[in-house]
Amino acid sequence: LEYFEPNLTSHIQPDDAGIIRTLKALYRKAFCLRAIELDETGQAEIYKIDLLEAMMLVTEAWNNVQAVTIKNCWNHTKIQPQVDTNTYSSTPDTATTSYPSPMADTRAWMVVRTFAMLEELPLPNAERQLHDTLGNHYLATDWDPVLKIVMDAENNISKALEGLDMFTLRIFGCHLTQLTLSHTPQITATPAQLSNVEKDLSAAVNNLKQHKRIIGSPLTLDEMLNPVEEEEVGDSDYSFEGGDKAIIAQV
Repeated sequence: LEYFEPNLTSHIQPDDAGIIRTLKALYRKAFCLRAIELDETGQAEIYKIDLLEAMMLVTEAWNNVQAVTIKNCWNHTKIQPQVDTNTYSSTPDTATTSYPSPMADTRAWMVVRTFAMLEELPLPNAERQLHDTLGNHYLATDWDPVLKIVMDAENNISKALEGLDMFTLRIFGCHLTQLTLSHTPQITATPAQLSNVEKDLSAAVNNLKQHKRIIGSPLTLDEMLNPVEEEEVGDSDYSFEGGDKAIIAQV
């Protein structure tokens, strides 16, 4: 039994290359539109949903994932045999190239690293340094989740760096402690459907905010589609350190 290296699944598993995120985005969009409709009819509990209706929304979302999106996610992993394009044809998907800018600015991440590792840099100073570094490109909503990881770690540097690595691994393909000013962001091909659905989802969330149905700052797309809880792997009763013999004994 061999385990994949961290951050490898998006390169070799088609579902993790964009299919799951597209499904989640479609579901979240449908859920938000449903909430807006309930609000417009005067309902109080617009976010309340039972299991059956949630399953129906997921089913509808999956049925709306386009075949070309699935195809391109498979192509991204490069694990399927090459197909003769003269024999088979398909509707091309105009994928968008996604640069996670301005969060791809390595100078800003140097500020974050200093903030995580040095107690003498308080939060207001870190925010000010990020603003000075990024200028007009600085958005608090981009960096608040990043800074919150450090604050929640409560001076536990290892815990803070572990949380921040989720960002730098996705953006640069390396741990924060390995990041240098010369690093460039990884370019990812985002399926056109996913890009469009994410825009629709953001618009629906903003609509709910305008209806005063969201208290405080709305969740970011990553917080909605890739919650931290889903990335955390806690202790499991099904971790068999004894290998095959331990598995056989359990079965």
